[in-house]
Amino acid sequence: MISLLGFLLGITLCGGCYISSKPTPIIMDKGVELMVYEGLTCSDTTMYLTGAQFLMSTSASTLANWTLYTKDFKANYNPLPAELILGGYDHIGDIDYHNGNLFAPIENKNFKEPLLAVYGAASLELVTFAPTNQSHMPWVAGDWNTGLLYSSEFSTVNSLYVYDSKTLTFIRNLTLTSTLHDVQGGVVVDGYLYLTSNPPNPVVQRVELHNNRSPAGTVVKISNVPIAGPEAEGIAHCPAVSGAPYRFIVMTGKAYQAALPCLLLTYDC
Repeated sequence: MISLLGFLLGITLCGGCYISSKPTPIIMDKGVELMVYEGLTCSDTTMYLTGAQFLMSTSASTLANWTLYTKDFKANYNPLPAELILGGYDHIGDIDYHNGNLFAPIENKNFKEPLLAVYGAASLELVTFAPTNQSHMPWVAGDWNTGLLYSSEFSTVNSLYVYDSKTLTFIRNLTLTSTLHDVQGGVVVDGYLYLTSNPPNPVVQRVELHNNRSPAGTVVKISNVPIAGPEAEGIAHCPAVSGAPYRFIVMTGKAYQAALPCLLLTYDC
């Protein structure tokens, strides 16, 4: 059975924003639509999407056409080993890709010691993980020029957690110039960290990670465009899919909770 997953909306940020008048429908098998609602990332050829307990990959060229069927992707329907589930771990968030690996946050239902995990991108199987001192861990994003991973809490976010991508060990906190709320996704592009938040917060916010253009930790709210789904979730920078060098794909919606379709929106930044 085929159902509508969502729409691709083009948004340009040039002192203001506009939504394309001709959104393109995304078609997906209904069973998979209910599973994909947390995060996404991509390599040059492949896109990866997550649900709370679901991990999948599909070719970038397939998703660039905004049609996705069961035969077009590979999936791991049990990405959390039994011992982790027994320990209360039940939620994979927004992920990032680098050099054949997927870096993923895994949250505990008791909101203690979330895990920073690595999956093989080809196999979609868990390779290793390390506990952290965060409470929530909704997203993880890598600055691959420095080898650093970033994450945050979900609400009242005054700083970022910084980790070593090779050892998964905590390094330091990066203080922010503004407090962020309901942060669910992140991706690093050219030394900037782009974060998603839920309305009424700005949907996309940008953080300076270095001291190149402004002090590290400087927050710029770059989009107040409303979303059509109940939540803003993961964010990815995938030129091979979106068709533009500074176009970001934002996943929204939680079909399994709200009985609403998930959406993929694009933001030009």
